[in-house]
Amino acid sequence: MLLQDVVINGVRIPSGSLMGVQYDPAKEGRVMSIEDCEGFSFLRFTTLVVSPKERLKTFGAHLLFQEENGFPGHDKVRMSEFVERAQKVVDEYAIRWHRGDLDVSNIGKRADELDV
Repeated sequence: MLLQDVVINGVRIPSGSLMGVQYDPAKEGRVMSIEDCEGFSFLRFTTLVVSPKERLKTFGAHLLFQEENGFPGHDKVRMSEFVERAQKVVDEYAIRWHRGDLDVSNIGKRADELDV
């Protein structure tokens, strides 16, 4: 999911949209950099592209489906909450990196190869 707006081929795609990522299948399950990715494509909007007060009018049946199936926060969560959480995670890793206690030995490994 996009945490901020992006422009692809001159078209603005809003935060909250889902993007597809093309990559070498041999790298499946690995931590990849953007350079490891072969391409990106727009998939669809999510209900997060509009404010909570506009969701029912914009997404109607989709939002009702989320409500009926117990999706937490389907009518209240804001995109800014995802951005804030992502920033906290990045900040935590940056602090650990600068302190020298961030283990980067697993970057590029498949999940079944991890030393945990």
